[in-house]
Formats: sequence, C-alpha cells, structure tokens
Amino acid sequence: MERKDTAKPNEDAVDISTLTGTEFEELIVRLLKAEGYENVVRIGGAGDLGVDIMASRQENGRICRELFQCKRWVHNVGSEPVQRLYAERERRGFDAAVCITTSGYTKDGEKVARDLEVGTTDGTELMKKLDKYFPGQYYNGSRNA
Repeated sequence: MERKDTAKPNEDAVDISTLTGTEFEELIVRLLKAEGYENVVRIGGAGDLGVDIMASRQENGRICRELFQCKRWVHNVGSEPVQRLYAERERRGFDAAVCITTSGYTKDGEKVARDLEVGTTDGTELMKKLDKYFPGQYYNGSRNA
C-alpha cells in the first residue's frame, strides 16, 4: 500500500525528492512566505554552518527570528545537523531553529531536537503544509509505503 504523500496528484506535480538542494531551499522559502513569515532570506550553500534560511514572524506581539535547515534526504536525519543548527541559533542569538526534511528523523535526532528545543518537520508534515498552500503541485516520491 502506498502512502498518500507518494502518489502523484496530477500530471504536472513535482516530486520534491528530485529537487536540487537549492530548489528545495527555494521551495521552503515560498512555503514560509505562504505561512506568513517575513524577511525570508535563503543563505544556504557551502559554508552555511547548518543554516539555509533566516526568517521572522510576529508571535504574541513581538518579532520572533528563526533559522531553518533544509534536508532533502532519502535517509533519516540524525543528531549532527540538529546540533549544528542549535549551535548557530545560540551563536546568532535567534529565537528559534527548525530542521525541515523530506524524510524523517532517527531516534537520536528526535531526542537531541527535543533536548535542544530545535523544531522538526518531517516529510509527512512537510507534504501536509505544501498541500495546504500549494494543493496538488507537489508530492514526495521518496517516502516509503
């Protein structure tokens, strides 16, 4: 049985697992803007120190500055990328950090994220968000049944 997010919704839908790293980051920029983030800036690339996107949003009457790491991976994300993202959040003095992946997280990755208060979005959650803001435009062909 195939998971819902692996099914191609229509002829023109794009498989997010086939995007380049840069294309995936640009998609996440579009998603963050659709979710209401402001000042969304893609900074990913070699030497990004584990940060691909910086953005801000209004939260409880104040501006919350967030860092994002984008992982277009087939295998699950472990603790190392989460630790690097946490370190950059602390070094830069940002309010929050979120790791977004097309796959999932290892148990260690999930535990470290909880312990360091780094947000996580896995491939299933990501597809729900993409379907909400860009219905029928994307699917995730790398997600297993």
